[in-house]
Amino acid sequence: MSWGRRFGSFGVAALVLSIGVTGPVATSEAAAAAANETSAKTSAEPLLPSGPGSDADEGTPLPPAAGAAGVEKRIAAMEEKAAESSRPLPDSYHKTAYASRALSWLELPYNSPTEYGFDASVPHDSTGVRMFSIDGRLYDHPVAQAQEALEAISDYHLTGKAEYLTRAGLDAQRLIDRHVLSDDAWYFPYPFDFALHGGSDVMRAPWFSGMAQGQALSAFSRLYQITGAQKWLDAATATFKSFLNAPAEGLPSTVNIDPSGYLWLEEYPLWPPTSSDRTLNGHVFATFGLFDYQALTADPAAVNLWNGALAHTNWYLSNGFRNPGYLSHYCLRHKGVLNDKYHDIHWHQMLLLHAASGDSAWSRYADALIADYPPPAVTGTVMLAAGTHTAYKFDKNGAITASKSISLSRRSSAPGDLRQRVRGRGIYLRVTAGSLAGYSVAEQYAHAWLAGQKVTVTYPLARTVLIPAGQWSAYKYDSAGNTTASKTISLSAPSSAPFSTSATINGRMQVLVTAGSLSGYWLPSGDMTLQ
Repeated sequence: MSWGRRFGSFGVAALVLSIGVTGPVATSEAAAAAANETSAKTSAEPLLPSGPGSDADEGTPLPPAAGAAGVEKRIAAMEEKAAESSRPLPDSYHKTAYASRALSWLELPYNSPTEYGFDASVPHDSTGVRMFSIDGRLYDHPVAQAQEALEAISDYHLTGKAEYLTRAGLDAQRLIDRHVLSDDAWYFPYPFDFALHGGSDVMRAPWFSGMAQGQALSAFSRLYQITGAQKWLDAATATFKSFLNAPAEGLPSTVNIDPSGYLWLEEYPLWPPTSSDRTLNGHVFATFGLFDYQALTADPAAVNLWNGALAHTNWYLSNGFRNPGYLSHYCLRHKGVLNDKYHDIHWHQMLLLHAASGDSAWSRYADALIADYPPPAVTGTVMLAAGTHTAYKFDKNGAITASKSISLSRRSSAPGDLRQRVRGRGIYLRVTAGSLAGYSVAEQYAHAWLAGQKVTVTYPLARTVLIPAGQWSAYKYDSAGNTTASKTISLSAPSSAPFSTSATINGRMQVLVTAGSLSGYWLPSGDMTLQ
């Protein structure tokens, strides 16, 4: 799905994305304070995607071809058919072996240290329930309702204001009231049609989504944690049962096992299951629902499903979704859909899986995705060393449309507004003033770079940098990227050190060491291994 009204990092207190940092690139005694300041600015904007329909790449919402009455008739037929069926999902899918970590409230997906408040700019019906508008008509929207409930739960936990709990209850109750009962499980129907990516694959109402199932599961689980009301636990349990049902034609189906034995939580399930969209971000958002439910109940089936969902992500991120050197794929059925917002969602999700599982492999996936296509909206000062520089203009496919060369007798600088991966090429810095205005120069350490600290990621858990034998230098910097201190070590054997944060500083990747002789220093990591 696409971004909601917040754009930024997860609701994980220690998880930071800072783009175009203007404050000090502080280390030493000020490092922790600066990191905390940055965290306070960015962790207030958790990853809360909405949709479908808010992004053209995702698809086109349409009024139901069957009409409202036809949709209700189809729902009734589904429930009648399901009353006599049973379709248990085989427990034969691949699984990881993680024991989930106990997360604090702010470490959980969607929770925020600041209030979301009420968004009056999005549609609500006369009772105050979140709705979705198509051609001026309001429709129920399971993901939007679950997400508004999650926002309100976060606000209630933060403030204690009863109005937030009431709002969460309204949206969650609408999900309950609209559920479809199939094979002892609750499913939440979309009452409008949706043309995937504007193409011929059309979800016909009523259709169902694994993402909606997962986010409703999170909302019900958290409402029960807060209120202790049995109806929310009952709703969570009934929703969880949808993850235990195998797909069947003509019945609500959001979970399947592919021919390779991997478990799919389908955001856009079609029949047969192999024709489904195979969407990454929706699968992972559904995984967060399983995390909430297994943390609440310790149900072994929920633990298995969560581990099955992670085994899927571990495999398919490297064998399908990742597109080395460029944007990751939104889905596997339509691999031409490449979108920078969804790419950002993907690597943020990997960081959250690190928090939930304790396995830094997920943060290594995040690192790889960031390297493939770093967040482009990075402003600052482009530094150009003495010598010759050739700058370019590109079309959307990375073809050169214009070029210009300059020779500098001494180092110079110019403002820039993008640090962007060009398709099929490296990372380029777009200049906005001077003789190269409108052109982009290739980022190259010590030749062309953005001054200071950019694209900072603070990880949810400490990681380890493996340092080979040899002589290595680490640095402290001021806000302009000038070195204020340095330290050099000589190692006769490989060593290691913990680090908490990575950033691109003056055009090269570096990590902030948190203990040992280099504590408080930024260590260039190009020759290192990050675990």
